[in-house]
Amino acid sequence: MSDSNYRQNNNKLYKNILDSIYNGVLVINCEGTIIFFNEGAENILQIKQEKAIEKKINEVMPYSTLLKRLEEGTDYLGERIKIGEKEIMSNQSLIENDGKIIGAVSVFQDISHIQKHLEWNQMLADILRASYDGIYITDANGYTVYVNEGYEKITGLKGFEVIGKHMEDLVKAGYISESVSLLALKEKKTKTIMQKIEKTGKEVIVTGNPIFDSKGNITQVVTNVRDITELSYYKKELEKEHEKTIKFSSEVDRLRSIKNAKAKAIGKSKAFNKTMEIISRIANTNSTVLLTGESGTGKEVFAKMLHEISNRKDKPYIRVNCGAIPESLIESELFGYESGSFTGALKKGKAGYFELAHEGTILLDEISEIPFHLQVKILRVLQEKEVNRIGSDTPRQINVRVIASTNKDLKKLADENRFRDDLFYRLNVIPIKIPPLRDRKEDILPLTLHFLDKYNNKHGLNKTISREVLDLFYNYDWPGNVRELENTIERLILLSEKELVKLHDVPLELKNALEGKDSNEFKSLKDEVRKYEIRLIKQAIQNSSSLSDAARKLNIDRTTLSKKMGKYSLK
Repeated sequence: MSDSNYRQNNNKLYKNILDSIYNGVLVINCEGTIIFFNEGAENILQIKQEKAIEKKINEVMPYSTLLKRLEEGTDYLGERIKIGEKEIMSNQSLIENDGKIIGAVSVFQDISHIQKHLEWNQMLADILRASYDGIYITDANGYTVYVNEGYEKITGLKGFEVIGKHMEDLVKAGYISESVSLLALKEKKTKTIMQKIEKTGKEVIVTGNPIFDSKGNITQVVTNVRDITELSYYKKELEKEHEKTIKFSSEVDRLRSIKNAKAKAIGKSKAFNKTMEIISRIANTNSTVLLTGESGTGKEVFAKMLHEISNRKDKPYIRVNCGAIPESLIESELFGYESGSFTGALKKGKAGYFELAHEGTILLDEISEIPFHLQVKILRVLQEKEVNRIGSDTPRQINVRVIASTNKDLKKLADENRFRDDLFYRLNVIPIKIPPLRDRKEDILPLTLHFLDKYNNKHGLNKTISREVLDLFYNYDWPGNVRELENTIERLILLSEKELVKLHDVPLELKNALEGKDSNEFKSLKDEVRKYEIRLIKQAIQNSSSLSDAARKLNIDRTTLSKKMGKYSLK
């Protein structure tokens, strides 16, 4: 092979090599004429090779500074040039032969996508740094990789104290009381807990959200930390009082009952704790209990709790809704009947609710709805501890703990001769009034978290509630009490479009009620009466088995109730 052919083949090989690389390569001679322009340069600059080769560089690329390098006799690394929407980074070097400069070469690449990535990373870092809430990120193994300034302010912990450390070590060292990151890693789903930061004593709501890759493996856990110290102020005070109670109490069984009761209850307010104390104190007695309070306050929940922490917990618990049983059936349902007592009676007879509750507890819910002529039979059960089935003269001895509940004023009904005086006083041995939710604001947050977990699990969702919604919940009066709160949370979880429930998801009536709470604006008596009437009708319908039952509770006839429901478009 001749030298010319050899050089020609080599030149072709070098050109193919330079054309195959991603970066652009451009070479000029000392006169500024482009003598080499690879395919990478063509793709980046969008200039065809045939329009660049043998052309002056300042004609093809007026923005190029390669001629300047020739004039100055210097190399230049990392020059950035803006070409349209592209940003080009160029390294420019002089070409020497036998100590003489014979040209210059520019090797460059498009860094637009790198710059955008850096800008996005910077923007994300700025957002995380500016977040009022704390952000805490761990890797798939539970090691801390990032905390923002919000977390440092809330917890008093600096990044260098926790970054690189395992969550188990931080818990053992007393930095935090519990790790939601470890819970999220273990259960592979979003978890929310209330947590105490030992260093500052602050109470926070912590939500750990696992991040999955395309194969379903957890890559990180991103934890959101919200300061609820202000909402937890009363909780801390109550915990101090509770500690004093434990310290000075010597009744081991009573303490055990309190502990068991609190394990099943949701609440931390002073009013709630007082109610729990009374229930714990009387749990193992046989005294009759009268639970009073507004509709929706959870009287049945407290009644069942009283049974479950008593020495009757392994025996029957029978709940009777006295307002839901037709008047013609209530006697046979409560006291039972013998064979042949009336048309349609079972051949073997039937035990009533009192007999079924033998050795256990019976809850007479809505006791005010018991017909007046049957109240004397209830009195006999309480006094004599025996029942007579319909059609029988033989009394049956029973051992039953009776709990009655009502949202009515029984004393007032007794004064109006609508309830027996002697039965009222026999029921009122241990009266317990369940306070409305508006009088125990400190219970709203733990109840909210409880119902949030309950309905997330029920419906297979991972919704969380924003701080603004929690504030609204705290300030709203909840006329429907705990039942209204529970129904509202289930509604929000199901109807909110995004994972985070925000203020615009909250029912309009809640926001309107809150906005009008402190308003001094004069309101029409007619409008206010209309609103109050609608609310009473809704409550009666929700807590009744039929329209007739609801009408009886409102002390109007069924026809009047139907007309009012049509007037207000109520279903």
